[in-house]
Amino acid sequence: PEKMSAETYENICLLLSDDEIEVVNKCYKLNDNGIYKLTTDNRKNIDKLNDIIGIPIGIGTGVML
Repeated sequence: PEKMSAETYENICLLLSDDEIEVVNKCYKLNDNGIYKLTTDNRKNIDKLNDIIGIPIGIGTGVML
C-alpha cells in the first residue's frame, strides 16, 4: 500500500524476518501524523514489497473481519 498506519506497519513487521523488515524499512517512512508512506516508485522494489507484505496484509485483513 502507498500508506499505512503505524499500528498496521508494526503488526506486519511481527510476521516478517529481519531481512524482510530491512527491505520494508528502506521503502517506507513514518511521517508526523503516524502514517507510514511508501517512498519508492521503483517497480522492482514495489514488486519485492508486494511479495514480502502481501500475505501479512491478507492475514491482518482476515483477522479484522
